[in-house]
Amino acid sequence: MDTAKEKREEVKKVYLESGFEVKPVYTAKDVDPNVQAGEMPGQFPFTRGIHPLMYRKRPFTIRQ
Repeated sequence: MDTAKEKREEVKKVYLESGFEVKPVYTAKDVDPNVQAGEMPGQFPFTRGIHPLMYRKRPFTIRQ
């Protein structure tokens, strides 16, 4: 019986019709190998988003 952690680590490989593999996450290092490792989604400091401080300084807006 597989645990939830094992299932999360098991990533299905996705390929385009042209044969190129699509990675689950792309980083700046994929574009320039000389770049230092940066932020990753799901890891601290959780700053990835539309605002640099996310919604700590600017509250959510509710629109209809």
